[in-house]
Amino acid sequence: MDVIQPRIEAVWDESIALDLQDVALVDRPAVVFLSSCRARGIALQHCPAYVREWIAGSRSARDVRTSRHASTGRGKPAKRRAPETE
Repeated sequence: MDVIQPRIEAVWDESIALDLQDVALVDRPAVVFLSSCRARGIALQHCPAYVREWIAGSRSARDVRTSRHASTGRGKPAKRRAPETE
């Protein structure tokens, strides 16, 4: 990833495609990288099913966290207030 990421960013173009045919194993940083590539329109060709599922799962979890935090309007979870007493 240390080699490919700067190269992709240097020649950024939506017609870029990554061929993952020979990929057998990925770690979390690789999934985060591949997810960001997909989000920017880079095609992932021959992507193993488990990698696609991991990307979809990480995006779903991020969307849930983002929607929870966005509901407070501050990007942070809302603090609970103590009930008011009379």
